[in-house]
Amino acid sequence: AQIEQINKQNIEARILDSVMMPAEKKISTLFVAPPKQTDRMDYIIEKTTELGVDHIYFVSTQRTERTRIDVEKLVKKSIAALKQCKRARLPHIATFTSIKEAYDISQSTLQLTHAV
Repeated sequence: AQIEQINKQNIEARILDSVMMPAEKKISTLFVAPPKQTDRMDYIIEKTTELGVDHIYFVSTQRTERTRIDVEKLVKKSIAALKQCKRARLPHIATFTSIKEAYDISQSTLQLTHAV
């Protein structure tokens, strides 16, 4: 790509050439109860990104202690993991999902790999 314009908010570039990335083996969907410690949450995002998980859902239950997830921070952590392992696909990170929603998602995709 060739950079055309740079400002504080955006960078505009013109694509000069494109490369097809080989298809990756999909691990699909991960449902996880969010840990209380931030460093463990970062570790989960980092490792699942490196493994190639497509969707990460944080499941909320009656006993869930964490009440807020900073998705922007987790996306940045995921991007760093992508660069490290040289993968091309960023996983979708969803905020809190109920057990019922998690079940519905797993039934609709039929590709549930892990339930933590």
